[in-house]
Amino acid sequence: MAVCRELTKVHEQLVRGPITRVLSELGSPLGEYTVVANIGQSTEVAIVRLPTATEMLVEFGQLTNNERLSRRSAVTTLAKRHKMGANAIYKLIETGKKMVE
Repeated sequence: MAVCRELTKVHEQLVRGPITRVLSELGSPLGEYTVVANIGQSTEVAIVRLPTATEMLVEFGQLTNNERLSRRSAVTTLAKRHKMGANAIYKLIETGKKMVE
């Protein structure tokens, strides 16, 4: 953890280390503080490729024709599978239909 007090001022103070050490070294509780904590979680974000309209239309067709799901169930399944909202799925399907026509 790191705690900075009075950043960019004459009495600037920076204390880094375990929280017990930081608390013991800070002293006066007056002033403006900035706290940075390492909570042990990764900030890396995986890049997810969104399906194209054509791919979505094919998947939708497989679910409705082969697996005999209703349109609504197929859209719900696709939304969960691709971690997207149902409206975005509908939009991709409609775009795919227009491309086929």
